[in-house]
Amino acid sequence: MSTPVVAVRPADGRGRGTDGAGMNDGMVEVATGGATVPLRVIAVASGKGGVGKTNVVANLAIALQRRGKRVVVIDADLGLANVDTLLGLNPHATLRQVLRGECAIKDVLVDGPSGIRIVPASSGYEDLTQLSDGQRLLAFNDLFVGARSHVSARYRIGWRGASEPHSSSGVVISTGAGSTGWLSSIFNIVNGELALSAPASSGPPRPRLSWEDPRLMFVVREPFVSRHSRASIIAGILDPTEELRLESAMPSGGVIFSDGVEADYLAFDAGAIARIKPAEQKAHLLDELIELLGAASGATITKDYIELAENR
Repeated sequence: MSTPVVAVRPADGRGRGTDGAGMNDGMVEVATGGATVPLRVIAVASGKGGVGKTNVVANLAIALQRRGKRVVVIDADLGLANVDTLLGLNPHATLRQVLRGECAIKDVLVDGPSGIRIVPASSGYEDLTQLSDGQRLLAFNDLFVGARSHVSARYRIGWRGASEPHSSSGVVISTGAGSTGWLSSIFNIVNGELALSAPASSGPPRPRLSWEDPRLMFVVREPFVSRHSRASIIAGILDPTEELRLESAMPSGGVIFSDGVEADYLAFDAGAIARIKPAEQKAHLLDELIELLGAASGATITKDYIELAENR
């Protein structure tokens, strides 16, 4: 979910929700040695990367610790973890090893500034791009394949035995977790155009994947039809065993990046072939991380505290 989490055990045993934008504050009841202790969990999230979630989490955790709280930070950014980097830590193991059953969560806890404890994350992923030169890029929400600037991206697309040349504004490939983001905006454009041409129509039902769906959905942005390009393969759903094949025809400026992090891209220039498919690695959602938090403190969570809406 690309969500750092601050878990706070209040000294006074009470918890109050916060109304701050991007913060979700809930209570969990934790049983410790026969006594039930309330545990406050604060999730800090946003609709895009690079807006300062990690800085908010780190500073909030330190401030609460200095006020006498016992604080654990869980870096739940499974695509681009950086809490440990921001705090100058060098963990020997991460949440990835815990989720794969290679170690216990207590083995990855590290001490941070002012006495806070951190569960560092590594890279846990839902979809995968592999280039013909061996480079790999994994993502949690979505991938973009296209041109770095606003010129048309030229490539050949192949899917389910068919292929054709394309000239478009790029291809967006989304997981279920990312289907309410960039992919959703493309369908908003389609519905807006339908409203102009057929005002009485509500438009077609919007395709959607659940967060746990192992499939991927792809959409071609603004495909252009000419003597040299086609637009028959413009959207589809990749089953777990399928792959989408893209071969670049751009002399330069072609890129592939994940989760909106354009600065961290793979070059996709003429001759490069990208094979995109669901990855074997799976991300674990927040409720599973909360269970891990209880295990780290030697407690058992006895009550779920929150439901995260898919339409944030």
